Amino acid sequence: EEQQKKMKGLSKAIYILAKICKIVVAISIPIVVVFMIILGILTSKIKIVGNEIGVEYGENKITLITIEDHIQIKANDKVIEERPVGKTITQIQNILENNSKEMFIGYIETGFAFLIISLVFICKMLKALENLFKNIYEGDTPFTLENVGYIKKMAYLMIAVTILPSIAGTIFELILKVDLDIGFELFSFIEILFLFSIAYIFQYGYEIQLDSKGKMYGKE
Repeated sequence: EEQQKKMKGLSKAIYILAKICKIVVAISIPIVVVFMIILGILTSKIKIVGNEIGVEYGENKITLITIEDHIQIKANDKVIEERPVGKTITQIQNILENNSKEMFIGYIETGFAFLIISLVFICKMLKALENLFKNIYEGDTPFTLENVGYIKKMAYLMIAVTILPSIAGTIFELILKVDLDIGFELFSFIEILFLFSIAYIFQYGYEIQLDSKGKMYGKE
């Protein structure tokens, strides 16, 4: 009985946390869409001359100037920050110099589109996690075919979230002819295999439970 109370308490905590995370991700999706639109407008105003990348919007101007091993960030010709030159700044310069501005805008907007799709998948994955542990909390047993379905759904969505950035990066590398250091993360696939394993363990538990006519919670 004590173990059952602990399991119920843990299940409730996880499904509430999953619900909160799902809401946060759902709210972030329209924010990213707005940011995508704004950045698209700002990017269309980018100008690159030599070692300077500048953006003008109305009377305001932001300039990034590369000077040997560091960059200066200026706002209306006033230096507001200096920092070491990062790989990203060099890549932006190379892309703007070797490709058209329209292609660069397409690169950024496509990247945001892939990000939005990933967030939608993550939101659905958190919804499945919430439903799984809500069922475990409210049900007589965690070993149900419905719960098995939720675990498999999370695994499939995780596969999509893992593969999408790699697909997007590979497309960008081919089109822009720039090395973006894109690769698959082995640990993510280990997590996916782990989820599939849990799904089959739940299914096996369901079959044993069906055979013995027992329940995890309650007196039976």
